Amino acid sequence: MTDFWRIVATFPPVLIRLLARHKSGGPLTDQEISTRSGLPAGQVWAISWQTDWRGVDIYTLGAFCLGCGIDLNNHRDLHRIKCYMAAQARAAGRNRQGWGYLRRHSEWTTRWAPMMLAFRKSL
Repeated sequence: MTDFWRIVATFPPVLIRLLARHKSGGPLTDQEISTRSGLPAGQVWAISWQTDWRGVDIYTLGAFCLGCGIDLNNHRDLHRIKCYMAAQARAAGRNRQGWGYLRRHSEWTTRWAPMMLAFRKSL
C-alpha cells in the first residue's frame, strides 16, 4: 500500500466531515461543501456518515475533501489534523470536552454527537 492510500485509510470520510469548518467559526454546512466540491448535497450528507472510503471513487474522494477544506496530499493539512486530534485526546484524558465548535452548534445533539459516535466506534 502506498503512502497516499495509508493516509486515506487513516482519515475516513466521517472524520473529514467533522473537521470541515469555517476558519474562525462553526462547521461547514452540507450545502457549503456541495458548492465547494461540485457534489450534490445529498451525496455530501451520505459520504459524511461513512466510516471508510469503500464505494467512493477517487474523484469523489478528492472533491469531498476539497469541499471540506482538507487536502490529503498536503503535509501541512495532515500535520494540522494530527495536532488537533492529539489535542482532543489530551483534553479527553483530562475529562475536558473537545470539539467545541461542534458542541456549541445548534445541531450538536441531532447531528454532530451521533456522527462523532459513529467515528469513535469505527476506531
